[in-house]
Parts: sequence; structure tokens; C-alpha cells
Amino acid sequence: NELYEQVIENQVDDLLEDDDYYQMQSTPLKPATAVKQDHRRQLKEELEQKELRNHIVRAHQLIMSELPQRIAPAEFDQLKKEFEKSFDHFNDIAEKGTLDQATSLQDVCGISDQSVWHIYSLAYSLLEAKQYKDAQSVLSFLLLLDPMISFFWTALGISLQGQAQFEESLPLFQIAQELNPSDPNPFVLGAQSAIQLNQKEEAQKQLDIAEQLLASSQSENKEIASQIQAIKYQF
Repeated sequence: NELYEQVIENQVDDLLEDDDYYQMQSTPLKPATAVKQDHRRQLKEELEQKELRNHIVRAHQLIMSELPQRIAPAEFDQLKKEFEKSFDHFNDIAEKGTLDQATSLQDVCGISDQSVWHIYSLAYSLLEAKQYKDAQSVLSFLLLLDPMISFFWTALGISLQGQAQFEESLPLFQIAQELNPSDPNPFVLGAQSAIQLNQKEEAQKQLDIAEQLLASSQSENKEIASQIQAIKYQF
């Protein structure tokens, strides 16, 4: 438990913004330190959500039952070996006293980028099949491995939208926005959730940013532009 807590704390520290950011968000009634503390609490709650253990168990079941049908046998064998050795890998780093240097739980457990990508492809397939609860489980596992990947947060938000958990999805899209502020997708998705919550001002703010990002982009994205227009029709 102590090692797990340390890794979570490291991940939260990595996700926090620079102090200048919190200074800009501060008000006379809420100083920068309080804003930062609220953000830290929010991030930790997301990483330690109440159903996390159940999600991890379900994610493992899905990975072991679904991935053999989706990837090459040699690649699945490699993933399985990494899972089997992950606890030993964790203990080796802990014994060396270098746990605080870990950038993610993925590194601590010795899970390769290839394996993570295979797991994400499974989550994406579950989203496409509208199996949102299972997708949520797999994505929760991925975020435990590495919370610095913005599209993991975006995809988790989509899985909650699919379960009509619009209020819970909003902070996930906000984290994705902070991790990758040049990506318009989490702003559009955040606007969708805000509209469902009748938060029209928040939705408009998200759409404005998404449109600015599209305007500054060198590549045309008709799909996102059309999503923005569809949301505007709901005002």
C-alpha cells in the first residue's frame, strides 16, 4: 500500500501545472495555493476512484480473453510475460530505492509501449461497440499505468458519456485539455457534456477554444467542425 501510494503521488505531481498557472487561476477569495490543492485533490480522486479495483480486475479479464483473438500470438505471449513479471519488476525497483524516480507505473511494472498500445486498441474497440462499462475498466487500467497520455483521459470521458455520466466526464476532458491543449477533441467533447448538464456558458467557452484551435490548425478537420455546429444547434 505504501509503494502504491508513492506511485500515485508521483503521478499526481507530474500532472500538476506550474505555479504560474495556479496564480492566474487565483482570486482574492481563493489564493493560488488553494487552487493548486483543489486540483491535486481532484487528480488524486480520479486516480483512486472508488471502483478502481473492480475495474482493474475486469480489465485483466478482458485483456486475457479478448486480446488473443486480436493480436499475433507472439505479441500476446510477450504481453502475458510482462504481466507475470510485473510484480517482480516492481519489487526490484523498490529494493533499489529508485521508486521515486519512476515516471509512471508502466515503467515500474516493466510493461512495454507495444503492450500498452494493444490494450488501448482493445479499449477503442469496446467504445466502438458501445460496451462503455468494459471500456471504462480497460481505460482506468491504462491510466493507472500512465496518466500522462491525454487521449486515455479523453477516451475515459467518452466511456462515461456513453453511460450518461456527463458530470463525471467533464473533469476528465479538462485533464485531457491540460495535457494536450492543442487538441480540439476534448474541448468539443467537454462542450457536449456541458450541454447535457444545461451549462450553456461552459459549453460555449469550450466551443470557442475548439474553433480557435481549428482555425490555427494547418489541416482541415471537417468532422470536428461538423460536431461543433451540431452542438451549437442545441443552444
